[in-house]
Amino acid sequence: MRLVWDHVNDGMVVITICVLLFMIPAKTERRRIPGMERCPTIALRNCPAFWKRFCPALGFMESGLSDWLAERLEILHHVHPLVLLLVSGVIITIISEFASNIACVQMVLPSMVALGAESDLPVKGLMIATTLFASLGFMMPVATAPNTIVFGSGIIRTREMIRTGVWINLIGIVLISLIIWIRYA
Repeated sequence: MRLVWDHVNDGMVVITICVLLFMIPAKTERRRIPGMERCPTIALRNCPAFWKRFCPALGFMESGLSDWLAERLEILHHVHPLVLLLVSGVIITIISEFASNIACVQMVLPSMVALGAESDLPVKGLMIATTLFASLGFMMPVATAPNTIVFGSGIIRTREMIRTGVWINLIGIVLISLIIWIRYA
């Protein structure tokens, strides 16, 4: 028995859990998701799990929060688009260091749509920039799964990850901002 435990590592535990999750049957009942009937494509109607990811954005729009936010962001109409991209890039990247990338994008995209209505940049450019900013998680071990795996090896400490990751994040923010500004301005 001692020989078996000597060969168990983090990867084996993860693989075992994944195999078990595929073997456990899922519930067969389907629940109605508010707003799903307005979905324009049949493919989304057949895949409620995919649609659930868009529910926060739908809630922002239906509750009027996006309109309210757009009214509050009128002061940003006079801010240069590049400065707007850089500042939003820093904020979104910091959020994505502590939250999952998908959660960050879901939380911030409706606000960026409202911001796009009040700025000189098109909404499409801001949405692309937001999605790219959210994937700049290089500082913290909890930011992405690869960061967690590298940190779990014990070779790299959090302090080293932060020291290196902050520069990678800043370079990424500047590059994404410049590319989006050149492309969409």
